[in-house]
Amino acid sequence: MYKEAYDLNTRMLKNSFSKARLVSQCELSFYAKRPKQEYENCHEKLALAFQKELKITPKNDPEYIYGEWGYLLSMYKSGHTEYKTELKKND
Repeated sequence: MYKEAYDLNTRMLKNSFSKARLVSQCELSFYAKRPKQEYENCHEKLALAFQKELKITPKNDPEYIYGEWGYLLSMYKSGHTEYKTELKKND
């Protein structure tokens, strides 16, 4: 039922954006076998959402490291394989 979940999540995102819903959308696009470009574009949008949040989060905030990891992972999943090295550094 990945397609149905994907369609429902799409409608929910249009009505009320949240980063959590966008994470779900990106993963559902993979499992619903949507085009690879769509999956990568979704993760690109997610990376931008993380980046926006990181700009207002102090680096000494414990949540910063999670946001940074989310940004790096999303960039990697969007097709930027050069971020794999950065992810391994933060492993």
